[in-house]
Formats: sequence, C-alpha cells, structure tokens
Amino acid sequence: MILVTGAAGTLGSEICRQLVARGDAVIGLDIAEIDLYRLSLEIPITPIVDSITRPELWEKLRNEYDISHVINCAAVKHVMTVEQHADWAVEVNDIALSNMYYKRWKLIHVSTDKAVAPSNKYGATKLHGERQSLVDDGTVVRLVNIHNSRGCAEEIFAKQIAEGGPVTARDKEMARYYTTVEQASKDVIAVADNADAGLFMPDPGEPILIDDIIAGLLQKHLRNFEIEVVYTGIEKGEKLVEDVLADNETTEAVEWSDRIQRVVTK
Repeated sequence: MILVTGAAGTLGSEICRQLVARGDAVIGLDIAEIDLYRLSLEIPITPIVDSITRPELWEKLRNEYDISHVINCAAVKHVMTVEQHADWAVEVNDIALSNMYYKRWKLIHVSTDKAVAPSNKYGATKLHGERQSLVDDGTVVRLVNIHNSRGCAEEIFAKQIAEGGPVTARDKEMARYYTTVEQASKDVIAVADNADAGLFMPDPGEPILIDDIIAGLLQKHLRNFEIEVVYTGIEKGEKLVEDVLADNETTEAVEWSDRIQRVVTK
C-alpha cells in the first residue's frame, strides 16, 4: 500500500492516478476534504482527511495500515503566501517530516528547485525539508515548476487574457524550468520504485522565458494583438532565473534511469 500526501493537489492527484492505473493500493491523504472526496469518486483510493503536521496521525497510520511507501507531495508552496504565513509553512514543509520517517516504509519527499540557494521563505522551508529527509535516510526528488498547476502564473495569465488584459509579468528576461504533471508524476514514481536514500533530480530541460509562455497563451486565445503586457518588476524573494543545483552540488548517473540523476555534494 502506498500513501500519497497532498493527494488532492495537482501533482499528488496525478501520482495517485498513475499508481492506481498500474494496480497499486493507494491511501490519499490531504487536508482539502472536498477535492480529496472528488478524487475518491474518480479513482479507487482510501481517502484520509487530516494534516501531516499531527504526530497522532502518523501513529495511527503506522498501527492501522500496511504501508510500503510514503510519497510526500504536501506543501505550503505559494511563494508570496509563505512570505506572509511562514510559521505554517515551516510546520508543513519542514517539521512535519520528522513525524513521517519510519524504518518500515520508504519515504519519498518531493522538493523543488526553489530549495536551491533559496531567495525566499518558501525555498528556505523546502531546503530545510530536504536536509531533514536526508538526515533521516529518506529519498528526495527535486522537481521544477509544473505547467498549469493550481495557482500557477499560467492560470493567472489566462484569467487576465480572458478578461481583456492587461497581463502583468515581472520582467522580460524572467525564466523558469518547467515539466508537465504527467512527466513529473512518472519521475516521482520512478524514484519511489528504484532509488535508495539520497537526493535525485529529473532532467530539468532548459529554462523557458515567462514572456514565451504569455505569447503562447495569447496565441491560443487569439488575442495576441490587443492585450497589453505590463512589467511590474521582480518582487522581493524572486529570482530572475531559478537554479536547479547549488554551487557545491553536481550530478551523477543512475543505472535505472536515463533522465533522472543523483545529486551529490562536490
């Protein structure tokens, strides 16, 4: 049985779908009860509504379920929200991990490129989470941005275009690394199936200009001539281009994947 936290989110729900499709028994854990209920109507999972921050929950899970893997997708992840609610983000993104570690199951913690040389509180909590997992002999997979995930910039841009504009962007040179939710889920499951303890990163590809994403959305909506794009400047805690490796990190190949590498300290 595999437990997926953050199961009602963009990534967590797709991981649940892929696991169920291949025949795994899945427990979906999330604090968002309505979205989790909807997922349970879509696919056969065991839904549990609770917060990963409660030690009592983890004690119950250990006692009542035969769990082989825990895939931790749960996070407080909106950068600007975390700047305002850092205490809660620390609880969810970092401290809760100490409750999850248990020698009888394999813990796979989903991290982010924001954890690399973090410039904001969200990135700092995720870096601490990476370190906590590695100290506990867990397995960490560091992902980049996921196209069209809930609350992402693409969602905001599309809404602004639908309303006639303007589209508000930060800087013409701002770029981010992206993957799809389908590919990210495959990568996380591959790490869960094959990796030992350590930090792993799928191929991030090349950074994509946010301007190019906006241009694609404008073309899709056939509004590319009448919508104004306004640049508001980079906000505190944001980078012009994200990093995927720290200065003291490098990667090495693994035998079980051509697109996923182990991240090691130089």
